[in-house]
Order: sequence, then structure tokens, then C-alpha cells
Amino acid sequence: MNLIAGVFEVKKPYFNIDSANVYGPFGEVRHRGIEASFAGRPFEGLSVVAGMMLLQARVSGDAVSRGLIGRIPVGVFPRKSFLTLQYQPEAWNGFGIDLSYSEAGGQRRNLDNSFKSDGYRQLNAGLRYYFKIGKTPASLRLNAYNVTNA
Repeated sequence: MNLIAGVFEVKKPYFNIDSANVYGPFGEVRHRGIEASFAGRPFEGLSVVAGMMLLQARVSGDAVSRGLIGRIPVGVFPRKSFLTLQYQPEAWNGFGIDLSYSEAGGQRRNLDNSFKSDGYRQLNAGLRYYFKIGKTPASLRLNAYNVTNA
């Protein structure tokens, strides 16, 4: 199993659409956070991949100081995570199953930060069959997305 983690801070100009529907600069945005992933094969046939990112995004500049826009940029998830499990033991002769779960925290949806959308959670499930057509590897997949209708 492998664990990889990192800490980051990125600063760059912030552009968006203003109240007159004109795209332009609003100041600077800073993205600060941590991210980590965990992956490997804990035993024969099982593959695990998991990850998470925590992000603090902030806008600064004249437009924020004057109250024209909020401090949190539009459309940025403060948290995202996922887990994917694939199980395909040799005894299943090319058949396998997989499950994946992903989620994210809510995000600001307008410039003044007065509206925040809910986050999401999604569970997916799938079946696979690996085979060959002549000498060429092929696979057949059946997937069910958002099986909990969340």
C-alpha cells in the first residue's frame, strides 16, 4: 500500500463574471490546502484507491475590500474525497466487481457568497468481464451510477 500526501498554496489572478455579465479581473485568489491519496493491493484480487483534498480558497483585492464580491471564490469545493474498490480474484476467470464512492462539500454559487449549494455524495457499482478477441484484450462493463439516488 502507498500513501502520498502534500501541502500546497497557489496564488494567481482571479477572474469571473461581474454583475453586468462582463468577464474580468477581481483581484487575487489563494488556494491553500492538503491532499492525500492511498492506493494499493492489500491482498490478491483487491485494488484500493482513496483520496481526499481539503481546500481553503480566498479572494483578495479591491473588489473584496469594496464589498462587490465575497471572499470565497465561486464554484470551488472546500472538500473532495473518493474511495474506489475493485475485486477480481483469479478464481473468477476474468469477472470482477467494483464500488466507488465520492463526495464533496458545498460551494459558493454567486459572487457575493450569499448562496451556497449543498455538497454531493455518490455511490456507483459495476461488474466487469475481461477477455480477448483474438490476441487483443477487451472488457465488457455494466455500471450503475448513483445507486442510492442521492
